[in-house]
Amino acid sequence: MLVPDAKYLLDYDPLPVSQAATLMCSGITAYGALKRLVDRPRQRNLLLIGLGGVGMMGLSFAQAMFKQKISVADLNPGARETALNNGAAVAYDPSEADIARRIVKETEGGFDEIVDFAGNEKSMAFAVSVLARGGKIVVSGLMGGNSACPWCSGSTSA
Repeated sequence: MLVPDAKYLLDYDPLPVSQAATLMCSGITAYGALKRLVDRPRQRNLLLIGLGGVGMMGLSFAQAMFKQKISVADLNPGARETALNNGAAVAYDPSEADIARRIVKETEGGFDEIVDFAGNEKSMAFAVSVLARGGKIVVSGLMGGNSACPWCSGSTSA
């Protein structure tokens, strides 16, 4: 890639090139979403939805940024297992029957903070169903489609 000026370049030393390259897009995206939750007054629990590249990067950052346990949710059993092996406290399958009811019970009211790295209609519906009263959802992924907003009239398009 040609860059018009050296001022646009970042020195990645002492990181290996293979690690530094992953921090740019997925790292900045994940960090930006999580940063919106840092100053929340109540931080009992955090849920990350969607464990693709950005979601897994989010798990790494969340462990460094937050003290509460970090839960994850993904349809892919392999992704859930990888997340558990990399520090997630609990991994949920959003397609499991009565999962929202079980989560609300296990978390004593739902999640205070949720980051949706998928950003589609189903992931948003799941996030809303497990959000604690006064909680916050940050949508980082944009898989397209429409999502009905439960707090406003109409829907939003991605």
